Amino acid sequence: ISGNAQSFHKGRVIHHGTLLFNSNLKAIHHLLKNKQSKSKAIQSRPANTKNIKDFLFIEATTESFMQFLVDEILYNDVSNNTLELTNEDTFVIKQMIKDKYAKWEWNFGISANFSTTKKVNHQMVTFTIKKGIITHIKSKDSTLNDILKDALINKPLRFNILKKSISHLDYHHIDGERLIEKLCFYP
Repeated sequence: ISGNAQSFHKGRVIHHGTLLFNSNLKAIHHLLKNKQSKSKAIQSRPANTKNIKDFLFIEATTESFMQFLVDEILYNDVSNNTLELTNEDTFVIKQMIKDKYAKWEWNFGISANFSTTKKVNHQMVTFTIKKGIITHIKSKDSTLNDILKDALINKPLRFNILKKSISHLDYHHIDGERLIEKLCFYP
């Protein structure tokens, strides 16, 4: 019902997790079994997944469950005083998002190096990504390989930048926009 990940970076701990309430377990199982991406990051240890909803003795919607969690988390003591963010708290949070967490460098640039294989024109193509930059492309089809290298090699995994680089791919009957969606959003 839950998955968590954690990293240590420059003396800070970042932890995030998920709760599965009413998820498509078949899709999750398929994604967890996907072996197309190779990374130097610590490998996940997938386990059988279940939905929280299946363990409840009452009817609940995703929305009512979320409200239950919010209600439980926001109370800071037994007297049910709601913990409210101050304007200063909100300002600091927004500033942290702007200065760090919304930036490409944080989301892609300092990520672990990895390789991912995608289907392009019925051919499997492996893309190697280092520090958020496409550094190597390999396909058995040398023509496709050359076309993709010309368009994408040494480009960052930034949708808008890659989109500008793919205009000529349509000429080669390659759905360039779909390819960069797969690269940028589904590594």
